[in-house]
Amino acid sequence: MKPQIARGRNRCTSAKTDGKPCRAYAQRGEDTCIFHSKSPDAIDRSQQARARGGRNSARLSRAMKRMPDDLRAVYDRLAHALDDVHVGNLEPNRATAMAALARAMVTVLDSAETLRRLESIESLLECGDPLQLLGYEEVGT
Repeated sequence: MKPQIARGRNRCTSAKTDGKPCRAYAQRGEDTCIFHSKSPDAIDRSQQARARGGRNSARLSRAMKRMPDDLRAVYDRLAHALDDVHVGNLEPNRATAMAALARAMVTVLDSAETLRRLESIESLLECGDPLQLLGYEEVGT
């Protein structure tokens, strides 16, 4: 397969896993992109790029920004445990126990937040008509 020229740069000559041509730009002086190159340096760079892509996905980064600090610490610890299980440094049953405890912690935090919100609503109701407190007038006046 002959590389295509686009804006003065070659396209990768490799095919994707689905058999379609790769649309990425080839590395300078090569016929393949970093994801299809066989050089150790390119393989390392492609793995780093894939890892950054997963960590920087929009949905995940938005969720992480909204996550309370105590839950973020739990998430980080579980992410490290997942890596440790993958490389064989942590037994899967210990990771399962960690996940169960984390789930219990989230349940407790969620209950505390629900209770806080309920108390806030009850205090509004005790102060009088909540619609008037929010600036609404009675219907028909």
